[in-house]
Amino acid sequence: MDMSMIRERMEELGLDLAALNRRYCEIRQAKGDKSATPVNRRNMLAKAISDDGNPTLETFMDIIAALDGEVLVQWKSTTLKKFGG
Repeated sequence: MDMSMIRERMEELGLDLAALNRRYCEIRQAKGDKSATPVNRRNMLAKAISDDGNPTLETFMDIIAALDGEVLVQWKSTTLKKFGG
């Protein structure tokens, strides 16, 4: 998976891996994952955002959230309609 957009966003926000890790762990803990501490997740997160990274969908979504983002889905078969003049 190409994680370059994640690293670009980190740079845009001025975040290093440690700061991303803290944000990520806050999100995981809010979801009830009490074992998500920066010490326990540092290596996993570093691997997830590396060029060789292959994070689970849940991890990817939490990384996006930690970077103040959201994922949008656009269905190919959907026709866009404009309302109004």
